[in-house]
Amino acid sequence: MTFCDQCGARLSTQCHTCGVENRLGAKFCHACATSLTSSAAPHGQQEFHARLYVVVPAVIGLLQSEKRVSYGALKQIFGFDERLLREVRAELLFKRLAIDEEGKGLV
Repeated sequence: MTFCDQCGARLSTQCHTCGVENRLGAKFCHACATSLTSSAAPHGQQEFHARLYVVVPAVIGLLQSEKRVSYGALKQIFGFDERLLREVRAELLFKRLAIDEEGKGLV
């Protein structure tokens, strides 16, 4: 957490899931989309899909910079469970983002 150097007030909050610091008042973690407030917490499917659509652009960015990444590496880098990994894989295949110009898989 960060604090104001003038008054000592808290300026950020730490995500309990991934540990990333977020600006104070943020409702969701900017790294993993976990709810940071109990009142704004979506439940079940909504929370899952919120996280899915936050991580897909991050995965795409990683694929663009690295060219090829294994699913095991994605799982470790992003902390995916099996369900989220399956959904990310399906989303990439649906968008044809997991296939290069030669038809080879990028992940």
